[in-house]
Amino acid sequence: MSLLKSSEDINTVSSLKANIVAGRIGRFTLTGIVTCIIGTVAIFECYKNYWNTIIFRVQTVDFNLLSHTLPTKLSYTIIQKKRFTTKATTLTTKNGSR
Repeated sequence: MSLLKSSEDINTVSSLKANIVAGRIGRFTLTGIVTCIIGTVAIFECYKNYWNTIIFRVQTVDFNLLSHTLPTKLSYTIIQKKRFTTKATTLTTKNGSR
């Protein structure tokens, strides 16, 4: 009888250990999922902020510079009758190298 009792005790202890390990794994998994969700939301907010504010400001400045410099350069190029430099003038003005 005592051997059977100790066998039952071993099974009980091993099932308790399995439950404890399963609980820890479950909590770890839940913590990881919640952390990933919070991180995703935070990164998405930064992404929206970047595209809606920063890029808009940069493009506004680029187009303002282009609208002020392009007519002068194009009219000068047309007066000089240089057809092939028009594309180069447009590209260098857009990229800000001139």
